[in-house]
Amino acid sequence: GNGEFQTGFMIPQGTIRRGSRCSTAKGFLRPIRDRKNLHIAMESHVLKILVDKKNTVYGVRLKRYNKVYTVLAKKEVILSAGALNSAQLLMLSGIGPQDHLQEMGIPVKSDLPVGHNLMDHYGTGALAFTINHPVSLVQTRYENIPSVLKYAVFGTGPLTVLGGVEGLAWVPTKFTNRSMDWPDIEFHFVSGSPGSDGGRQIRKAHGISDQMWQMYRPLAYKDTWSVIPMLLRPKSRGRVRLRSSNPYDKPLFYAGYFTHPEDIKVLVEGVKIGLAMAQTKAFGRLGTKFWDKIPMPGCEHTNLWSDEYWACMCRHYTTTIYHHSGTAKMGPPHDPDSVVNYELKVYGVPRLRVVDASIMPNIV
Repeated sequence: GNGEFQTGFMIPQGTIRRGSRCSTAKGFLRPIRDRKNLHIAMESHVLKILVDKKNTVYGVRLKRYNKVYTVLAKKEVILSAGALNSAQLLMLSGIGPQDHLQEMGIPVKSDLPVGHNLMDHYGTGALAFTINHPVSLVQTRYENIPSVLKYAVFGTGPLTVLGGVEGLAWVPTKFTNRSMDWPDIEFHFVSGSPGSDGGRQIRKAHGISDQMWQMYRPLAYKDTWSVIPMLLRPKSRGRVRLRSSNPYDKPLFYAGYFTHPEDIKVLVEGVKIGLAMAQTKAFGRLGTKFWDKIPMPGCEHTNLWSDEYWACMCRHYTTTIYHHSGTAKMGPPHDPDSVVNYELKVYGVPRLRVVDASIMPNIV
């Protein structure tokens, strides 16, 4: 959370204006879009960062409306394309692991571990609970004219819910020092389940297979809620790689989920804490019952409700919280895994900085 203490429960915060998301573009760029020293080029696809023979950055090449432009920089180029695409753009420009760039046929400007150290906050979306009160986000309940009018005219109503998340919590498992305010699991409380919309959107977004859908089909359009236990400090690491030297080819993302054995152990403890929490008086007032009628397909070889079963469930239904980071790690010059220094300047490539989540040494 954003408070003094990290352990506990809270209502989620969001950058909201009139019931809708207020993005950084709306909040900060739109008010100053008429400044003479600011030019915003939408519908632009950056092809590469331009680096001269002395390894100094002097501009970028981009394509906009089928025309290629070269934009020169008087001082610096500042890269902020996100942990996935910043890594791609650096590598396309010859800044990255030498062996990989040579494999792609890209001239190497600086041999740096770009794309390594990929981190993410991830967990499982498999835990669903039924309730006997009509208070959850059933699609037929909010997809109607009154709800749309409330949202459009007043900026209120069920369509203003922050992605269905109505509560958050940070809790310690047995794997962290409980004398410290250092929880290792975060809970996302969702006012629905994969079946709340009858399989129309959530199922597709989470990649739920036909076989797994059989577990949630009976919950279609029923009153339910979910809790998503999420790893706050995962030890697993992934990588970003180029598919080719073509800037229009999407890069390859190797998430690396559960590649470190401790991550699955911590998440299983998070699952068990979530199940215990669902049995409290607060949730009991809604008639909460864990949906256990149909076990997770593919986990039949495990003992039901054992740690082995919960681990299998987590591996079958793994969900991202979209916090990808770390692919251009900030660190000291003697750290072989570092890409940028404490000023976010790329090592060995003057006049270039990376200023997004790529630079995070560890996910927080």
